[in-house]
Amino acid sequence: MQTYLETFFRHNRALVAVVGIALIISIGFVVVQPRTYEAAGRMWFQSTSIAGDATQANTYLTPADVATSVFLELLNTRSFCVAVANRGPLTKYLKQPGHMPAPDPLTAASGLVERVHGGAVDNGGQQAFDDALQGVLQKRVKVVATGPQIVTVLFDYTDAKVAAGTVTAMLDQFSEEVLTAQRVQNQHQLTFYDQQVTNQQKQVNDADAAVARYLAQHPELRVPQPPPDATFNGLQEVANQAHQHYGELLQQQDQARVQQSNLSEGNSSQFRVIDPPLLPQRPTSLLKTVLFAIGGGLGIGLLVALVALVVLVYTSRTFSTAGDVERSLNLKVIGTIPLQSLQAATDKEPQLESSRPSPDPGAVA
Repeated sequence: MQTYLETFFRHNRALVAVVGIALIISIGFVVVQPRTYEAAGRMWFQSTSIAGDATQANTYLTPADVATSVFLELLNTRSFCVAVANRGPLTKYLKQPGHMPAPDPLTAASGLVERVHGGAVDNGGQQAFDDALQGVLQKRVKVVATGPQIVTVLFDYTDAKVAAGTVTAMLDQFSEEVLTAQRVQNQHQLTFYDQQVTNQQKQVNDADAAVARYLAQHPELRVPQPPPDATFNGLQEVANQAHQHYGELLQQQDQARVQQSNLSEGNSSQFRVIDPPLLPQRPTSLLKTVLFAIGGGLGIGLLVALVALVVLVYTSRTFSTAGDVERSLNLKVIGTIPLQSLQAATDKEPQLESSRPSPDPGAVA
């Protein structure tokens, strides 16, 4: 640690200059960027059934948490991002001259390597454009849970109309994707209930037939108050349970059919848009962006300065202590002279002059 401190104080101006340069570059980069507009939309979710019945057992997840995870999963798919861009104004805006964002350096480099090696790029133009759409949405869209049942979707862009239209398209596309998934899931449940109702109806018929056969064999039981008969009572109990279960299945089947009808019409009681996005009237605050730039610049500058300090320490050939000399030269140190400042040495010179004996005036040379 002492070596690092000595190296820092020896090169403190250069290391502080590195931090300052990184800070200036970060702030300058943010200041020259065009101002952006942020649009926001909010959705309300009733329960966690949006992602399936498995999440209902987890009491630590709120409906907003589950919906946020579904939003983020969809944003990681290219098809969802392209559908949102085509549904809103983003695709049309980016196709205008000068509005296409700069390509990712890694993507551009990989494409250049493929061209150099003669590799064929299948539908490269459309694929590159779709990748650009996905990159814009993944970079600028924020999905946060602002309550146990409220999810807020934020999108900032250089054009206010594009920002508001994209959020509207994202909420609509999300609703369509979820409704499609729920229709498929509900259709599976409806098919299951149809099969269960068919099987249970057969059991009801069999139970009623068994009761009828037993009554045909024992006509004395056809009176209003028949004599006790354990077998007949057992058959009646089985038939009653079969009818009761059959009624429950019919009710569940009717509920599934009603739910399927509502989903087919685009209606769902599980979620709805409560705050549609409005057109932003003013750009986002520059102060907040500058503060983020200051934090990022300081972080990068301190990291670069720390790396430079470590490099200076490991490449330095200066001996600071007797131990450094012994480790580097493999020689034993027999003595050290303490470091003394020039001012302290100058202050001691008059004392040395006064301590010398004065010559005898009577002495003969």
